[in-house]
Amino acid sequence: RTVSTLRISKRLLGPMGAPRAVSSGSNSSIYIADTIGCRIVKIGANCSKSSKIENFAGGMLHNRPTLFGGEDGLSSNARFWFPAGIAATNLETPRNPIRLFVSDTYNNKIRTLTGSHVNTLAGRGMPGYADGKGPFAAFSRPMGLAYDPVSASVFVADCGNHCVRQVYVNGTVDTFAGCGVEGYHDGSALDATFRLPVDIALDAEGSILVADYGNHCIRRITRQGNVSTIIGGQTRVRDVSGPYIPVGLPAPGLDGSGTPIVASKHEHLWRPMGVDVDKEGVIFVSDGHHRIRSFDQKTG
Repeated sequence: RTVSTLRISKRLLGPMGAPRAVSSGSNSSIYIADTIGCRIVKIGANCSKSSKIENFAGGMLHNRPTLFGGEDGLSSNARFWFPAGIAATNLETPRNPIRLFVSDTYNNKIRTLTGSHVNTLAGRGMPGYADGKGPFAAFSRPMGLAYDPVSASVFVADCGNHCVRQVYVNGTVDTFAGCGVEGYHDGSALDATFRLPVDIALDAEGSILVADYGNHCIRRITRQGNVSTIIGGQTRVRDVSGPYIPVGLPAPGLDGSGTPIVASKHEHLWRPMGVDVDKEGVIFVSDGHHRIRSFDQKTG
């Protein structure tokens, strides 16, 4: 695998505050949730040095007294408050005209970008926990998002409520897994417990992968409603090239062979912040030791 850097000119967009989440759109374009910058940045087709880079929605304008806010409206006028999750639909249809879903974390809302407009889809703006529709639903620090084209809905890692929510394009919000109480318990979806879920992804079979930050693990939720732990555990972290060490201490350094670290399901993570999965079922996890780790579900 090759890692490359695309530098974004400060003169064009200002400094990138904290690119917390990315999602690929149509024509291989990339959308970035710049959390501290309170904005959405778009990188044009093929994500190369020649691609157009633009401030797509939110961010600082010369006539604004503050960077953050919660206003809907034209993307150039709308504002966010620490957006930490983004999901592109890749196809705007009459059933779902939405181009992007955004978890507006400190506004405790799920926002959408449709055409050139930003709208609030669900959430009342104050932290809380309630299913319902539109402003009658409540979130607490929603973060990672994953769009499901089959159900035309987006799954949300509702971090402060320690659960996974499902939001439909009409604004209806249901709890998909978890019960609003923190803990660490596998089992049926609504009996299982999580501790600070921060990111989420869908695999090719439609199962939901959750980065369970507080429990130092990756959980899987099947469409049949079963929650299981597939990578990591609660209390310890291990580098594949070294012994177990207590959480909170630095991980052993990588060797100089250049061999990628490949995690097994028995490996322990530390504060996983991001999770994704490719078409072959390989799971990629960013953990608190500044590493990207991989886990092949087929081989374990």
